Amino acid sequence: MGKSYKQIVFAIFMLLCLNIGLNAQEEQKLRVGDQAPQITNVKWLIGEPVTSFAQDKTYVIEFGYIGCPACNIAIPHLSKVAKDYAEKGVEVISIFYREKLANMPAFLKSKSKDIAYKVAIDLESKKSMESLWLKAAGINYAPSSFIVDKSGKIAWVGSPRKGYGLEEALDEVLEGKYPYNSVINRKLRSAYNNAAGRMKKSGDYVSAIAILDSAIAKYPDYDPYRTIKFNYLLDFDEERAYVYGKELLSNHFYDDPTVLHNFLSNSIISKGESQKLSTAYWDLVIDLNERAMEVNEYDFYEISMKFHIVKANKEMGKLKKAIQGLENIITDLGDMEIDVTQKSKSLSYFSRYLNKLKGI
Repeated sequence: MGKSYKQIVFAIFMLLCLNIGLNAQEEQKLRVGDQAPQITNVKWLIGEPVTSFAQDKTYVIEFGYIGCPACNIAIPHLSKVAKDYAEKGVEVISIFYREKLANMPAFLKSKSKDIAYKVAIDLESKKSMESLWLKAAGINYAPSSFIVDKSGKIAWVGSPRKGYGLEEALDEVLEGKYPYNSVINRKLRSAYNNAAGRMKKSGDYVSAIAILDSAIAKYPDYDPYRTIKFNYLLDFDEERAYVYGKELLSNHFYDDPTVLHNFLSNSIISKGESQKLSTAYWDLVIDLNERAMEVNEYDFYEISMKFHIVKANKEMGKLKKAIQGLENIITDLGDMEIDVTQKSKSLSYFSRYLNKLKGI
């Protein structure tokens, strides 16, 4: 058995112990199987208020905020779940948190055709829902969701995004089966991630990638391992990173605009800001964002995708294309019905960037 392999096994073993054993003593107080906290100190914006959990209903409680791209991408999926499971007594509720009430009317108006479930906002002055649910469950990411069964207990914790197991978990809960292992699975997934991170921090990228490959084999539907692997490869083997990026575009995230743009493309952009990358990488940025635009449902996020293409053209020396693309962005943005302050800030930023490209 080689030294590197022993390091991988030891790192995973130690971090499994840390995550499963010691983490039981962390701040996490709310677990799968516990009685769900009530929905309290919120303002209801869509649908009738839910003051207590009915015994003839199963609930999906989702948490997100306006500025979270993945939260917005999850909206159509949540609406589909709400419609598909309505006759089975499932009610979907979205709780916006860390969000100003003043931002909600314009946002909900822009999504009026997309949202088919109840919506409330965690009152900013109290942050009760964030405290009672997210912080208590040790969750610091969005979007996140809980399934509350007919006995009022938390039966599942996970992502509400398509492909992350929400429907499968709902089916089990409705059949009286409880996927209580979801919290343990989260800790196992975290252990692999932490083990890979330790190897990377020590400079052992080969072992880090090997750990991630093991994690992908064990949890093939858990996307973050692949995006982390892509980032690690960018740091030490650009040729493999490019090949892997093309594979992820074609085989794994072809229909996922959030991953294509916010994770893969953004990783290349960030890397390119600190060191020179080959033209092939900037071509990949264009491919990623062009596909993201094809499957993207929200006009405002398309602005960011187009801007990545502008940056790619700029890095490849195609200044005329970059300028034309940015001028189109400014025109498109000016025609959008979005928050006035947000529009003004965006137009100001893009105008300054345009002047920089033109050498003004």
